[in-house]
Amino acid sequence: MLVYDNRLSGVRVHAFSTGQVAVKKPYRQWRGVEALRIPALVTSPSWTEWLPIWSYLVEFPDMKVLIDAGETPRVNEEGWFKERTKNEWLLKRLIRFKIELSQGIGAQLQRAGIDPRTIDYTILTHSHTDHAGGLSDLAGIPVVMSRKEFDQSQRFLLGAVSEKWPSGIEFKLTDFPDTDALFKGADHSLHPQLSLVSTPGHTDGHLSVIVRDGELSLFFAGDVTFNQSQLADKRIPGISASFEHAYATMGAIRSYALYHQTIYLPSHDPDIITRLDQRKTLTRNEVVTYTGQRPV
Repeated sequence: MLVYDNRLSGVRVHAFSTGQVAVKKPYRQWRGVEALRIPALVTSPSWTEWLPIWSYLVEFPDMKVLIDAGETPRVNEEGWFKERTKNEWLLKRLIRFKIELSQGIGAQLQRAGIDPRTIDYTILTHSHTDHAGGLSDLAGIPVVMSRKEFDQSQRFLLGAVSEKWPSGIEFKLTDFPDTDALFKGADHSLHPQLSLVSTPGHTDGHLSVIVRDGELSLFFAGDVTFNQSQLADKRIPGISASFEHAYATMGAIRSYALYHQTIYLPSHDPDIITRLDQRKTLTRNEVVTYTGQRPV
């Protein structure tokens, strides 16, 4: 679905929901002691409503990038996660999928008339299966991700199922500074209008993508939060690998949005279609509690 189209600049954004996901309610938001979150996640009887799994195709006049690959419909197959017993046991208790065959990223690109071979890069915000599972439809496209995230995905990162990724992927790995409160260590190497920024918290190697279209910033935030109100209210997702880093990342985004008109686009927010179509940016009231040096 084409949801953002600036004919003057040539920047276009297609949003594809590769099915739906439901998670335990403490997974989405946690208010207790950090050390107790995993037992609480496993034992909680409460599930969220069904949430979209967004994958975004961003078109510049001279480049196309896909931000996250979504989940594959093959997740419905019996034993899809069985090769990693711990992942299978936990995933079945923390997360549910509802994905039709027609919702795979390959099928959706085809219906939109977009040849995957014309996509220059797939950028992974992180390696969890609902963001990387669709790589099976994107063979031959180089994959961009943080080096830290890649390394952890190969060493049994919970939620990553890297053994299901197609063989022969060409990876472009980017390094970030250990601390980067104002995104000064952004990677601008793919395109002048695109920045890869370090946003750890959900995972240690999580990154986000900023696309600049004139004075407007489109901030593709992966799983920094589940929705925009969570960012505005500083409510931490329970699945965060590091609460300290998650809070710091939310602060960095809010600081960035003080000085840039920013449309905030996390991967499971039902409101992103409206936000992009109406160019709805973060308001000062949503970010004003964070101050600091002007980001660059």
